[in-house]
Amino acid sequence: HIFFQIVGKISCLRNDIRELANSHCGTRQNIGYTALFASLYSETMARIRKYPAISYLIIAVLPLIPGSSIYYTALEAVKGNMDGFIYYGTETLGTAGAMAVGILLVSTAVRMWHTRPLSPKAKK
Repeated sequence: HIFFQIVGKISCLRNDIRELANSHCGTRQNIGYTALFASLYSETMARIRKYPAISYLIIAVLPLIPGSSIYYTALEAVKGNMDGFIYYGTETLGTAGAMAVGILLVSTAVRMWHTRPLSPKAKK
């Protein structure tokens, strides 16, 4: 039971961070910070539970996917409205890029931390 309570608290904390970021940042920056936190959560849970981080990451990042802007991008392309297509397309790509940067920052830092060379004292 305690594990699920901790996961629930972390989820609430993620939502609180997102709301705080909403009041001070733009949408793309907010999504980048949220993806960064979600990636940090997934890497932490992967180490604790000895389970692949991608399993936690998919569930944590799924609500951030810009479904409506993907839909409107395709709709404007089908209608032939290039201005709308470019507007929604850049919005979608910007959001996806912010998510990717947030995830990559944490993932790269974790990989660097775990593959660093051991000090001479630790080798003996």
